[in-house]
Formats: sequence, structure tokens, C-alpha cells
Amino acid sequence: IEKRILVSYILYSLYAPHPITMNPFKSALVSTFLKEKEQAVKVASTGAISENEQLIWVLWKILRGDGNDVCLTHPNPYLFLCTMFRNIKDILIDVPSRHSSDAI
Repeated sequence: IEKRILVSYILYSLYAPHPITMNPFKSALVSTFLKEKEQAVKVASTGAISENEQLIWVLWKILRGDGNDVCLTHPNPYLFLCTMFRNIKDILIDVPSRHSSDAI
């Protein structure tokens, strides 16, 4: 879940100086939010708590234009970002590298 929160925050922060309506990743963020929210509602109807509630909250804050609050609600915003960005190497490891021999 941490990776998905990190990716969501990165997609938001690339265009953070602009309104969310100008972010080209908005449709992906909305789609993910709706899908995850629907799944969380199903889990909640059984009396359980969805493990994706933190992701849903982050996406909700981003989509309503309060993305900067995501970091600020953590007791130590700097630690929050350091922790999240420390995990970026795990995300990048999954991306296949292109070698110069692959170039056209």
C-alpha cells in the first residue's frame, strides 16, 4: 500500500503548483479512487476494515485539491516524505531498464 500511496503522491506533486483540474494524471487518480472506494465499501459491509483506507484518504485529499495536506497531517512531514521516497527504489526496481543496445 505504501508504494501506491507514494505513486499517487508523486503524480500529484508533479503538478502541485497548478489546480488538480490541470493535472494530466487526474483521470487515473479518479479511476483508482472510485475503484478502491467501491472495494472498501464492500469490505465495510462485512464489518471489516479495508487495508486500502489510507490510499483512499490520500486520493480523496488530492482530488479535492488538498494534496499538500497529505504530508502536513503526518506528525513529522519531513520524516513522512523521507520514508515514502526511500521506498521509491523498490518501485523503480520493477521498471525494466533500457540499454543503449535497445535504442533504435
